[in-house]
Amino acid sequence: MATAALADISPIASFPQHFFLENLAVRADGSILVTVLNHKQLWYVPAPHGSQPVTPVLVHTFDGFAMGIVETQPDIFYVSTAGQATLERFDMRGWVPRTPVKSTRVLTFDQPAGLNGACLLAPRVILLADSLAGLIWRVDLADDGLTATASVWLQHHTMAPDPDSGLTSPLGPQPGINGIRFAARTDVVYYTCTGQKLFMRVAVDPAPPAPPKVSTAESPANATPTPSASDLLPVSPQMLTEYFKPVANGTNAASSVVMPVPVAPVGFTPPIAKPASRATYSTP
Repeated sequence: MATAALADISPIASFPQHFFLENLAVRADGSILVTVLNHKQLWYVPAPHGSQPVTPVLVHTFDGFAMGIVETQPDIFYVSTAGQATLERFDMRGWVPRTPVKSTRVLTFDQPAGLNGACLLAPRVILLADSLAGLIWRVDLADDGLTATASVWLQHHTMAPDPDSGLTSPLGPQPGINGIRFAARTDVVYYTCTGQKLFMRVAVDPAPPAPPKVSTAESPANATPTPSASDLLPVSPQMLTEYFKPVANGTNAASSVVMPVPVAPVGFTPPIAKPASRATYSTP
């Protein structure tokens, strides 16, 4: 039997002690943007060349904890923060390391929120995981990307934190929903729930719903306007869960084995997400 070759793993950069590296985004030139949760910062890691480590460079310091990061178009990034929950836009086009970066706050939360992971769902549509509220927010960016509205996209008990676990994080209780990613090829959103030790997925219907029919007896002035394809994003009615549990007597060491439990439906009907129907955040 052939033996698989070992992966060549080597460090490319080192950060000071007590830096909580939270999330990252890889730029087209191979450099990397890294959010540092506890220091409320965004760092730049030059593209590595050969085996020599590179030196990280501080880009920006936030008012809140630096969390998720998403690239919406080439070198345009959005970073979510928790504590003082916001969404910040960074225009990295033409940016030179160690010079000021052009940043814009596009959303400020009207209520405390534990923003965590983030992903791009569609052009100008971002999903944000809320670890404390146990839900997913949908953020719709304006055409220029400088303002946005937000609404609850999906909420389910599998996203909730576990306040009785006895474990804590910089945000308080051990978080519920944490990482989130959209698989465009299969039209599925994946997310993890740290507090409940779950790995989840929910199918997204990429087709817009059929436009509502208007009765011929109804006057045009009273007719219900037909929403555009970008105004409605329905979620399929079945949510699938996948539970990954450690083998009995296993540990958290790298040699541990995990076994998947068969997929099973949860049994609820997610809502249709309308971008501006419940604007719970305000723009600056």
